[in-house]
Amino acid sequence: MKKFILSTMLVIFTIAAGWYYTPIQIREKLTAFIGVAATRNTGEIKNFLADSVLPEDPKERRGVLIQELKKNIAEIKRQSDPKSANDKSPAAKAQTETTQELIGATEKALEELEKSNEDKPASQTVTERIVEIILPKSSSGGGQCRQVCD
Repeated sequence: MKKFILSTMLVIFTIAAGWYYTPIQIREKLTAFIGVAATRNTGEIKNFLADSVLPEDPKERRGVLIQELKKNIAEIKRQSDPKSANDKSPAAKAQTETTQELIGATEKALEELEKSNEDKPASQTVTERIVEIILPKSSSGGGQCRQVCD
């Protein structure tokens, strides 16, 4: 049993070392002969990954997600349009009305999210408040210092 394992490992090692030290042109010919694609277009892979990954900045990330939500809502509206519904049953009408109400509520929430996304980030607001405490404006703190120092 040991002899079988050692010989199998030796064969695998020989194949791996041979593949590693084989020139690239020969490797490409061998993989083409076998039917495996040897070349990879790394530019396409990089573009795909760049498009699929969200931006690092939270504000930009929220902006991207807001746009996706808008597209999804527009598609839902298009698919649940009451004019396109041929079914005139009361259950279908009630479901269409409920869907329209939910879409309206979602759009309102989305508008509020857009407004909050335009505001300054919380970290910037906190930093500004800390700076105001440490270095007060001349109109608020400058007069008091002159009175005390004089």
